[in-house]
Amino acid sequence: MSLTALFLSLCIQTPQLNCNQISVELAELDYGIDGQSLLYSNGQTTIQIDQTLPPNGRKIKETILHELAHVWSFRTDMSRGKTPTASHTKTWFRLCKKVSINANMMSLHCQLYMDK
Repeated sequence: MSLTALFLSLCIQTPQLNCNQISVELAELDYGIDGQSLLYSNGQTTIQIDQTLPPNGRKIKETILHELAHVWSFRTDMSRGKTPTASHTKTWFRLCKKVSINANMMSLHCQLYMDK
């Protein structure tokens, strides 16, 4: 399955997100970073997935879900008049659990990233 197809299959499970406003791409990311979400001033969002991640399996799915939680968190912050943050806040954690459950995935991976 291509990265775009995998992304869309996970994104559409969360109706609160407009998957048409989110693009996904492989990128050469710094060591130890599996993915990142970029928010642009026009409201578009790009999710970058490290090109070294295996294209199939749990890790890439968890990474996409993790980044979708960031995108949802960005949108939540903006709707509340807040500056979007990429931190792993309580809001992010709650949203990470929701996108994971929506995609029929365990949400334990979300706990690994909670800000202390």
